[in-house]
Amino acid sequence: MATAVPWWLRGIVSLDRGFSKAQALEALVRDELAWGLTPPEARAAVTAALYAAQGTYAPRGALYARGLFPWEEELLALDAFAPPGALLLGGAGGGRELGPLRARGWTVRAFEPCEALCARAREACEGDPGARVERGAYDDLVRFQRQGDGPLRGLLEGSPFDAVVLGWGSLSHVCERDARVALLRAARGVCPRGPVLLSFLPRTAEAAEGRSVRWLRGACRALGAPSERAPGGTFLWNAGFAVRLSVEDVRAEAREAGYRVLRAGLSPYGHAALTPEP
Repeated sequence: MATAVPWWLRGIVSLDRGFSKAQALEALVRDELAWGLTPPEARAAVTAALYAAQGTYAPRGALYARGLFPWEEELLALDAFAPPGALLLGGAGGGRELGPLRARGWTVRAFEPCEALCARAREACEGDPGARVERGAYDDLVRFQRQGDGPLRGLLEGSPFDAVVLGWGSLSHVCERDARVALLRAARGVCPRGPVLLSFLPRTAEAAEGRSVRWLRGACRALGAPSERAPGGTFLWNAGFAVRLSVEDVRAEAREAGYRVLRAGLSPYGHAALTPEP
């Protein structure tokens, strides 16, 4: 005989569903406003400022102290990532990956766009001749590959790299698809035969926009908003502007840049290892 659900428990379930819907709507409104009212050229600076305000990514911070995540350990254990060699680390943050990568036998050259985090990463590898950190963004890597100049020229000149790591979640901060493909092509330019490890915010089924969000987007346009939310775009208080991606997105963009996916997954964080096609 089936047991009836008490009225008060049904009430709690209904209340929980209501809260969930309200939170989803709040997130959509937040994302629409942040993307719509922020000029595209200002997004990177806003994101960098939010990262700079957090101590968790710097030496002695909680996330820094965790070292490599299990999914990073798993991908770096692939035969394609066998050290020793020269490894390029982009989006290095406060240097969380530097020590573990050096311990594996890599010589690491790294760059980070956020000035505060770049300074912390330099502190993390101070006195280590096998590690070097410069300030620069993924746009600067693309610029070097295309033009041979820019702020990363001194870091990137010389013999090709043997592997590339794009720092934790940093691919999602490259908000345009063409820019992500250009980044991967630039990575292959400086590392023509080596693998790439990358990670990203995973993309889940998108919630329906709803009338209120469509109205809000229309109101932003009417007010002359300089931008509009990209597909999968989000704004996070601790990570700034980012785009959520699926494994299929990454696979297609990698293929366009001349890579194939060796391994990929979405749990507990979007991640993939790429290897260049012949």
